[in-house]
Amino acid sequence: MRFPIGRLKIGFCAMLFGLLSNVAVSQAVMVTQYYEPTMDNLTRMLFNFGVLDLSDERAFSEFMKVNFCDTYQAYSNSEFDWNEIHKAFWEHRNELKDDRFLDYKIDSLFEVDGYDFNVQAFNITPETAISDIRALQMNADKYSFCESNNNASTQLRYIPNGVLLNIELPLHLYRIPISPDVAEKIMKRLDRVRHNNAVVYSTIFVHVETGKKISSEEDEDKKRRKKILGPINVYGYIEKITFYTDSARRHPFKTL
Repeated sequence: MRFPIGRLKIGFCAMLFGLLSNVAVSQAVMVTQYYEPTMDNLTRMLFNFGVLDLSDERAFSEFMKVNFCDTYQAYSNSEFDWNEIHKAFWEHRNELKDDRFLDYKIDSLFEVDGYDFNVQAFNITPETAISDIRALQMNADKYSFCESNNNASTQLRYIPNGVLLNIELPLHLYRIPISPDVAEKIMKRLDRVRHNNAVVYSTIFVHVETGKKISSEEDEDKKRRKKILGPINVYGYIEKITFYTDSARRHPFKTL
């Protein structure tokens, strides 16, 4: 269905105004909200840090498709309408900067093979224990696609397809401290896997402080290849790790 361009602009302006209003309101909210490490959230963060250069129209076009996939799908059959929307967003691209996307929750899981009464903790199996980890892969959807109405998918080529969170202090995790009386109740609720080990679900809550800017001495092609071939580094720290008995992560039993 074709929309008259005047009507399209009115609808788009309302959508853009609503988006920018949400950005302004969110900046006044002080309660920490932890975001999923999806590519749309991460690209907003990289743009805010200045790591992602959206003065490259090809990079901006991919940014649009990642962050406004529904809009792209709605108008992908009309090159004229999509170009009008693209142009309007391009003119307001600096207003899309949003400092909300600094706190994330990264899901993981561990296997425990029993309870150690001597140290009062669940022992994490060697296969799933964490030793000397200094960087966390943040994004679950490493390669992001946005399919148009004609089923043509867009793979990221001009914006980063991966983000690594570098932490100053290495992470080690071999045990989950828990009192004996609580441990007995918890063990009965945990899912069982191989060798009768039990699964403990966890979420790592992190804060990103800064992004690593690409050196201005590198030419544009080197910048682009670096973005395509490897993840972008950001720097921050782990705020806490919470452990749950269920995969939906609704029943926590310990926070470190």
